[in-house]
Amino acid sequence: MQKRRLLASAALAITALGCGATSLSRTAGAAESPKQAPADNRRIAVVYFTKTGNTKSLAEAVRHMTGAALFRVETVEPYPESYGSATEIVKDELQRGVIRPIRPLAFNPDDYDVVVLATPTWWHHAAMPLQTWIRSVDLSAKKILTANTHGGGGLMHTREDFEALLAGRRLGTHLTVYGAVRPQDAKVRSWLEENGCL
Repeated sequence: MQKRRLLASAALAITALGCGATSLSRTAGAAESPKQAPADNRRIAVVYFTKTGNTKSLAEAVRHMTGAALFRVETVEPYPESYGSATEIVKDELQRGVIRPIRPLAFNPDDYDVVVLATPTWWHHAAMPLQTWIRSVDLSAKKILTANTHGGGGLMHTREDFEALLAGRRLGTHLTVYGAVRPQDAKVRSWLEENGCL
C-alpha cells in the first residue's frame, strides 16, 4: 500500500514537471510564477505594461487559464501616481518622441513558444514602454498574440502599432477589453481558444 502511494506521488510530480509547472522567483524583472500549467505543454509568456492595473488583470487572467509566465515591463523612472498627471506626460512624450528607459527583464525567448503582448491604450497607441521592450528582443520564431485594455477608446491604433513593430512575425488575433477582467473572463478564454492556447 505504501509503495502504491509512493508511486502515485512520483507520477504526480513527473506530470507536473511535464506540464511546465515552475517555481520562479518574483524578483524584479523575473517571471511571476504560474498558478496552473498549460494543458498542451505549450510554453506561454505574457509580457505586459500596466499603469492602473487593468492590463495586469488581463495578464493574470491569461496566466490563470494557461499557466503562462508573466513579465511586467517597468520604466526606470516611474510615471506619476496621479492618472491625470501621467496622461499629460505620456501625451507630451508621444508628441516629442521621448523614449523612457525600461528596467531589464529576465526573459529568454528560447524558453517560450507563444508570447502574449498586452498594453493599455495610451493616447490611441500601445504604451511606449512596451514598444521599447518589443524593439529590444527577437521574437521572430514565436507565435505572438496581442491585446489592449482601454477606458473607453477601444482598439484605436494599438493593433497597427503591434503590426508595425512585428512586421513579418507570426501574429495571432488581437483582443481588446474594456477596463479590468476577471480570472475566468469568457472573452479572454474565447480568444485563447481561437489562437490554440487552450
